[in-house]
Amino acid sequence: MEAVEEYEVLQPSLKRTLRTFWRASGHRHVKRFTREVYHRADIGCGVDSCTSCVRSQIQGELDGSRPLLVLTVDVVMKQITFCERCLDNCVIPATVLNEVRRRSLSMYARMKKLLLPGNPAAAAANGGGVADVELTDDAGADVRRFYLFSNENFEPTYVEEDDEETAAERDQRLIEKCATWYQSHLPGCRVILLGNHDDPASPTESQDAVSLEPTLSAPSNTSDGTGMDISPRGPSAVDIGQAAFERLTVEQWARELQAEIADALEYVAAARPDCASGGATADDDGCYPAHLSEAEMQAGIETGRYYSGILNMFTGSFQNGYVKCGKDEFKVSGTANLNRAIHGDNVCVEVIVGEHANASASSSTAAAAAAEADAPEELVGEESEGATLLDATKDEKPAECIKQECRVVGILRRNWREYCGTLLPVDEAAEVTGTHHAVQRVFVPVDARIPFIFIDTRKSGELDGKRIVVAIDSWDRFSRKPCGHWVEVLGDVEDMEVESAVILREHDVITRDFPSPAYKELPPANWTASADEIARRMDFRNQLVFSVDPPQCKDIDDALGYRVLANGHVEVSVHIADVTHFVRPDSWLDREAAQRCTTVYLVDRRTDMLPSLLTTNLCSLVEDQDRLCFSVVWEFDQRNEICATRFGKGIIRSRRAFSYKDAQALIDAGGSDEITQALQGLNRLAKLLRSKRFERGAVELESPDVKFEYELTDIRKMEKYILYDTNRMVEEFMLLANVSVATKIFERFPTCALLRRHPPPMEVRLKALQRSLSQHRLEFEFGNSRDLNASLKRIVEKSDSRLGSALRIMTTRCMSQAVYCSSGDSGADDLRHYGLCTDLYTHFTSPIRRYADVVVHRMLAAALDLEAMDTSFFQELPAQCEALNRRHRNANWCGRESTKLFAYLFLKKQGSVATVATVVGATEKRLSLLAHEFGIEATASVDVSAFDPETQRVTLTSGRHVNLFDHVKITLNSSNKHFRYNITAELL
Repeated sequence: MEAVEEYEVLQPSLKRTLRTFWRASGHRHVKRFTREVYHRADIGCGVDSCTSCVRSQIQGELDGSRPLLVLTVDVVMKQITFCERCLDNCVIPATVLNEVRRRSLSMYARMKKLLLPGNPAAAAANGGGVADVELTDDAGADVRRFYLFSNENFEPTYVEEDDEETAAERDQRLIEKCATWYQSHLPGCRVILLGNHDDPASPTESQDAVSLEPTLSAPSNTSDGTGMDISPRGPSAVDIGQAAFERLTVEQWARELQAEIADALEYVAAARPDCASGGATADDDGCYPAHLSEAEMQAGIETGRYYSGILNMFTGSFQNGYVKCGKDEFKVSGTANLNRAIHGDNVCVEVIVGEHANASASSSTAAAAAAEADAPEELVGEESEGATLLDATKDEKPAECIKQECRVVGILRRNWREYCGTLLPVDEAAEVTGTHHAVQRVFVPVDARIPFIFIDTRKSGELDGKRIVVAIDSWDRFSRKPCGHWVEVLGDVEDMEVESAVILREHDVITRDFPSPAYKELPPANWTASADEIARRMDFRNQLVFSVDPPQCKDIDDALGYRVLANGHVEVSVHIADVTHFVRPDSWLDREAAQRCTTVYLVDRRTDMLPSLLTTNLCSLVEDQDRLCFSVVWEFDQRNEICATRFGKGIIRSRRAFSYKDAQALIDAGGSDEITQALQGLNRLAKLLRSKRFERGAVELESPDVKFEYELTDIRKMEKYILYDTNRMVEEFMLLANVSVATKIFERFPTCALLRRHPPPMEVRLKALQRSLSQHRLEFEFGNSRDLNASLKRIVEKSDSRLGSALRIMTTRCMSQAVYCSSGDSGADDLRHYGLCTDLYTHFTSPIRRYADVVVHRMLAAALDLEAMDTSFFQELPAQCEALNRRHRNANWCGRESTKLFAYLFLKKQGSVATVATVVGATEKRLSLLAHEFGIEATASVDVSAFDPETQRVTLTSGRHVNLFDHVKITLNSSNKHFRYNITAELL
């Protein structure tokens, strides 16, 4: 047994100070905040060899025999990749972490990963925290150490505020004082204050030692109660002033590291004081206006002159977007008005009023054209050539809905992230390979909403034809484009594994393995329910239960039961996997699921929300195995009306696991066996429920879906996905279960139920669709959902199937996005689901793959008094709903991008394919086409002599007229212009 030493540490006397600062809050308000800061004398240095710090003996992980690096704010903000890949044995002052959090939440999140597997704030509360981060580079895998040092709570390193200095100047003093204290505290250790190229911490020609101010004395209480001295060892506060730390830049340190990490210099973001390579010099006016200072922005927001909000670029364009400022929305057009803002940035904007709006738009267009002259980007244009009508649904707000124009005058917070893409090819004559000198290249992000990025690299030739990851370092007013550096090579362009990884990474899908504590919470693979557990549940094992899913489905969430009762009534049951039995609230598994939010499905793979032992085994309702479930049971009378509903936890043993096709074959065969009779009964009842739903005003919509046949990387066939009656049968009972559960949990939790609401459609788009249909002399009414569905039904009955399918798809594109919400955050009218025409709706039926359903299961259990629910969760529900909406939206787009990739690879292999398509959209340059045979969309570039934006009628230079909903003969082709995969078409 190990001997454990215990120390009784007396609480030292605490000194309290107040910090006051101002911050923009909302789009037109600046608020004053005051924070209490407590100073203590027992915070450890974190070095393993230190014998003076009690906490270092407990937590010490930093290696005192190696150089100790103290990082500055600029190093973290501008060299985060270098920090992640190359740095070790680092001290992160709390001053640095707080400022990084203020400037960039995404950068703060990356720092948290370096500092601690959990929340770094927890470490700060205990005086610091150490994280071992395993990273891989050319030198192999090793462990790097980062220590969070609470310098502002440690009395010897605290600095009083000076009214005449800026916040940045005070932060610099705090960081330098922290480095000086470490050098005096550990005189035998090499302490380096690491600065960026332009950082005040970088070495100058006359480097002076930085001393501690003699006004601060050593803490009065230096005993821990056992005679152990816990004051900083070494000289007194006055003597400390003689100790000098070393100053180095990241580039200097990278050169020292090259013996260990050969590519260390590649990870260093280049110094760009004026970015002269961008095409301007410091003597001219620059490519863009200067940004306002933070003080100027805050003052303008307070007076109402400026607004603040998040910049959202329209799909396929890095030059056009909008800013949502509270209830106000403003369009931003052109690179001059964007003024170096990038999609996702929190910006400060000024509204352009009156005739200045049009003048500004035209001048910004001219400025953009001038800035792009002779630049490689001009070959791309302002929009991605493959942007289809489907892609436009990525925009939360259509461009035609926003009338007011604005310009960006400053950046409140950058939202830069790492971007996947490829280097723009250069002429062979200009290519430089195998050189030690950096070559400037142009990086093309796969996301067309992001501008091209200049990077310098010594591996220019090696990076050609590769998918790489690039981080933005800076974008000053003298550079046409942002400047950055590459951080990772993902692999070859058009490699299916690599491209799938790009899709997941671009949409922020968590692909890491689950942490070991989460795996430890899993039951054994041979787990079975105990007798006590079974006794608490409804037992359906002797009743007929089966599942109907897509072919080869492994994560079976739901099963159906059907039986005729003695009174002649019919009992239908929906059984949903009881995931919450295994995933307990606030467990490691629960926290992982809450962060991932959803399983992400690509064409050939999936990224699970939960470990596979649960998703494909213990929770999956596979046939011939006892499985726990949460059930909804309805009793239908002879008039097919629901006369009773009950909920409860149960146990089932599924008789069969059907595919939709196989279940449909049994129904069509018309056998007399029990399963066939049950399938026929369910199908008959589902059709009645569906008919009643549409009579109430539900809208029948449609989305194109594609099916691929492939083996490994060989894509052999592409065709439209076929829907059977059994698809609609399962859908109908899942909808009914979701509505029933929503009603139940709303009764119990009227102010905090997790619901899924669907706002009414965007009228501006429906009106445009109405005008286009009028060209075909078709009436289209949309006063309410009942009118809309009646119009769709009437037009479909009068027209051919291709036009009907195209119309339903286009109507789907006019819909608003359904979102998760807490019932207390919206009014009663806002809780309705427009598409389903129901007052309340939620998601209950897929807890294996959706975290929203896990939450709803817990709410239903609490509503039935089966389990208690932690009321503190209700306070977190709105934030969780935001995460659910974001992850759900990204997962949908991952699936669509994967479909586009497979379609591109199929057509590249197959060559041009002739087919018939329906025109579903038009602009002055392109047509959007729906190829019914394959269920995919394509764009056709056309030469237009006249275009009517009201009706989207196009007149080609050949004299041919093309209207919306016309059927045209086309050839489908693959396009990878600038390595952005698209399906294009050519009119025949």
